[in-house]
Amino acid sequence: MGDAAHERIDAFDSRLARLGQFLAAGPSALAVLEYLTVNSLKEWRAHAAWIACPQPTGVFDLEGSYGSVDAHSFAAAPPSVWGTNPLALALEIEDGQTALVTDLKQTTLPFMGPDIEHLITCSTYPAAQVRYVLGIGCEGSREMADHCSQALLEMTPLLATYLGLHGSRLSTAPENSRSAGSRDAQSSLTPRQSTILRLLSENMKNREIAFAIGYSESTVRIETIAIYEKLGVSGRREAVRVAERLGMFED
Repeated sequence: MGDAAHERIDAFDSRLARLGQFLAAGPSALAVLEYLTVNSLKEWRAHAAWIACPQPTGVFDLEGSYGSVDAHSFAAAPPSVWGTNPLALALEIEDGQTALVTDLKQTTLPFMGPDIEHLITCSTYPAAQVRYVLGIGCEGSREMADHCSQALLEMTPLLATYLGLHGSRLSTAPENSRSAGSRDAQSSLTPRQSTILRLLSENMKNREIAFAIGYSESTVRIETIAIYEKLGVSGRREAVRVAERLGMFED
């Protein structure tokens, strides 16, 4: 085996080791998506990551996203689990060992940002208590996307284990304990965060919120992530659902 092959193996082992250490700390789904985009898959120009979950209604629900993904477009026209879209095709994979690469120049997916040229989708193992489809959007050539796909496959067992535990925690946590924790989080929100949360419930985008409250878009983004952490959620839709359940929008 040549030196180049040894270097590839060492890089592979190092990447998996770092990912394993990160996941072992029990990060939020949002933090995992950020880590994949900014760290693990950066060299293949990954600019977006998201997690979707099939619902009994026959459509996918966006559990969390990072980067060039329009969550509002996804919610307005959620992909069908019975369609021929990349999410549905990934769901048909039974062993979780295949990642599909879709050329977005040939397929319309309105929730993906204009800078994303290829979408990579793969599903978790069916043994997980909750089935998820993970999507990675990358910029560049098809060859670049194929390399990113292979790297994602190397990480799939670790990610599937994490997502299975993540789903298990959500499904088995007592409702009263979740509510108590959320109420504590409610009282810890700053006035600015409470305002941003209310505007999120009105389906306003970050730039619209920034204009409305007179802060920069980056400040709104940082505050939004802080809201997610305090409410123990991974995305704006889940944050709004928690807030509505607690009556946080009532006058």
